[in-house]
Amino acid sequence: MQDTSFHNITIDLQEHCVNITTNPELMSFLAQPDNGSVKLARYTRSQYETIFHKPLKISEASLAVEILIHAYLDRISLNALAIQKLFPEKISKPILALINKVHERTAVINCGETSVDSNRFVFDDLAPFHTLIFAALGKLA
Repeated sequence: MQDTSFHNITIDLQEHCVNITTNPELMSFLAQPDNGSVKLARYTRSQYETIFHKPLKISEASLAVEILIHAYLDRISLNALAIQKLFPEKISKPILALINKVHERTAVINCGETSVDSNRFVFDDLAPFHTLIFAALGKLA
């Protein structure tokens, strides 16, 4: 395990896997112009190769898309939890359980190679559409 940071974003590098902490620094960085998810993906892949002396078997586009999807799902879940605190009667227990589960799974973005990550195919399949995803998010990408 090797920890590094990029613009105060915590990145934990492990063989075949990287973990990126979803925190205010990440969200602030993604909200800046010039597609922060690609910069973060590029940096992460570079650090991985420097430390492990081999490339991370996740494409830049796939990693950038995964970062975005997990980061914004985390933001949505946190906003829903804030709403639930203000209006507890508006969100049912099953929905609240789902929101909590989403938040638990997105607080740290776990990006693994195919050999260790059973959902890698989702982001690999979305990677060819990365420019559309970035365009849809505008400056939030």
